[in-house]
Amino acid sequence: MERLMDKMETFEKNTYSAEITFLRKDSTAPDLGGAAVEAWAVGAGPTIPLGASVLDGAAGKVRVFWPAETFSAGLYEVQLRASKGGKTETYAARLTVGRSI
Repeated sequence: MERLMDKMETFEKNTYSAEITFLRKDSTAPDLGGAAVEAWAVGAGPTIPLGASVLDGAAGKVRVFWPAETFSAGLYEVQLRASKGGKTETYAARLTVGRSI
């Protein structure tokens, strides 16, 4: 799978939601209908569980989200994993969280 989005940005204290489309190298999307999706982020501290859901399985569209106050300012790696029929695909992105003033 290729990444659709390599970089995400937000601020401390913000809620966040991003739609991500899993794509193959030939630009087709896998059918994620019925797939289990899960997401995490890691920065300088422990791994942070995030919310994830399938939006349009046939189009390979999923959503990653988290509530306000989830992150402190800093850099993180976010991974979103979709598993179906014994196959697992992982999408990874860098997350920059800016300081709220």
